[in-house]
Amino acid sequence: MDYFSRVVACDADSRLDGGLNPLQCASLAYWVVGNAEEARARLKEARDMLESRPQSDFSAWRYLQMPSREFRKDLDAMESMFDGAQFFPRFWLFFRRYAP
Repeated sequence: MDYFSRVVACDADSRLDGGLNPLQCASLAYWVVGNAEEARARLKEARDMLESRPQSDFSAWRYLQMPSREFRKDLDAMESMFDGAQFFPRFWLFFRRYAP
């Protein structure tokens, strides 16, 4: 959790770069440290950015470069996790499948 607290501190001090990936990472970090309100605010900012300027970006949820349609699905999955659904980031499932 210490790393997530660092991300939150950086965002609080100088607001992370407003790209999709930084907003997504800030959203996840706020959720992990228990600040659901800020987590949802960053998620909304990312969604708003996708609506106004559809673009591909690196998704922390899959740990891959994703087109805007797939990035939006990742944001939806994050929101479901915030709401209590048993979701894991997609890249974790990949590593669990191939872990020794």
